[in-house]
Amino acid sequence: MGGFGSGRGTRSRKKWSKLIISVVPKLYIPDVVKKSTDGNHCTWEGFSVTLEGDKVRLAKEGEKDILSVILKTPCHYGGYRYACACPRCGRHVKSLYKLVSYIGCRHCFRLTYFSQNRRLSMRLYSKKKLIEEKLNGDVKNKPKWMRWPTFEKLSKQ
Repeated sequence: MGGFGSGRGTRSRKKWSKLIISVVPKLYIPDVVKKSTDGNHCTWEGFSVTLEGDKVRLAKEGEKDILSVILKTPCHYGGYRYACACPRCGRHVKSLYKLVSYIGCRHCFRLTYFSQNRRLSMRLYSKKKLIEEKLNGDVKNKPKWMRWPTFEKLSKQ
C-alpha cells in the first residue's frame, strides 16, 4: 500500500505557517503571584486579573469571567513553584496566552517557538555560527579554557 511519496508527508504541510509564541500576549503566572503580595489586582491585555485565594480570575467587561486554579508545587530546598490549570484543556502551565478574545495555553492554540519554524539551511547556519563563537573564530588554535576532546569535536563539525 502506498509507495514513495504517497500520503501526507512533511512537504505537504506548511510548517512555517504556524503562529509563533513571541507575537502572542503572554500572562506569566509566577509574576501574577508575586505581584499579588503588593495587591491582588492587576490588568493584562484588557483583562482584569484578580487573585482570589488559590484561583486566578480573568474578567473583561461584557464577557464571562475565566477562572483558573493556581497549583502550588513545593521545591526540594524550600519555596514553591506556581502554575495554573489551563481554562481550555486543564493542563498545568506557567503561561497563558491570549488569541483574539480567547485564553489558553500554547498547546491549545498550537503555538510554536521561533526555532521550530526554521528551515534546515537556517538551522545549519545557526549551528555553524554557534561553533565559530565557541572557538573564537579560530579553528586551528584551541581556546585556553577548552578541553581537548571538546575542541576536537567542535573543529570536526
